[in-house]
Amino acid sequence: MAAGTVAPVVRVASWNVYWAALDDVHGRSAIVDTIDGAGPLDFMAVIEAEGDTPSGALASWTGKSRSLSAMRSLITRSRYESLAIFYDDSKWTPGQVVPGAFDAGRPFLLAEFSLRAQPNTTVWVFGVHLPHFLDTEVDPGTIMAGVLRNASSTRPANVILAGDWNEFQWEDNPCPAPAYPPDCRAQAARRMSALWDLYFAGDARDTVPSHSISCCTKWAPADRGTTSYTEWRFEYDHIFATGGLVGGPAVELPYAYPGVAQPCSDAACTGENPPANVTALYQGSWHRGWKLELSLSPLSR
Repeated sequence: MAAGTVAPVVRVASWNVYWAALDDVHGRSAIVDTIDGAGPLDFMAVIEAEGDTPSGALASWTGKSRSLSAMRSLITRSRYESLAIFYDDSKWTPGQVVPGAFDAGRPFLLAEFSLRAQPNTTVWVFGVHLPHFLDTEVDPGTIMAGVLRNASSTRPANVILAGDWNEFQWEDNPCPAPAYPPDCRAQAARRMSALWDLYFAGDARDTVPSHSISCCTKWAPADRGTTSYTEWRFEYDHIFATGGLVGGPAVELPYAYPGVAQPCSDAACTGENPPANVTALYQGSWHRGWKLELSLSPLSR
């Protein structure tokens, strides 16, 4: 980069918006308000991007978002789930696009983008929804490393990996018996090792602050009481950055769960129970999303 040149800024967000919230008029509105309140974005990974109703369809609800309707999108679908990567077409040109799935209904999408002002500067965005640890026999790290290796003969310099990682990135998983094996954390680490340790050789940095709980707020009538254990304890949602992408930490998207009985005690409406322990009126998202700014050093392909 020439002396005096300002490094480009990459603004990225990621959120599992929860498909059922998209089928609720108030749930959709809360999601759109949150995304539009995030400010300008270069990229956004949207997990569980469609509901089951016409109003929850991807084109329908994103058309009501000032931010997303001004962006273009790449979409993949697996069984019942859609996953989308939105990008600012005025700044970025898409290249290779690789869709796939870890298991049926757990999609991923890898996309290459070139900076229009500096075409030799590229960013790869990997949007993911990993399976739950107990629900799969696959090694997600091996799958992701293979996808990246097949997409590029050399390791891409700048990669953003974003989405819902479930227990495969949950550092504080207590492995409660009898459901989990006592060494589930070690097993999960081994099943991600091909990506973090072998492919990236430790270069991938988690921009989300350590031990950040992002799931699961089950306040809607259909959700409450569906489990016998504490839900608001999971560290499922992360954004990783590699190479010349420098910055962070990620901050939580300013989401407010719709239709709670009283104002929440903080801006993000976090917690296991709604205010006054009264069921919410509307269906909101279980997860919390993240956004961050990264500076990008121009690097050749």
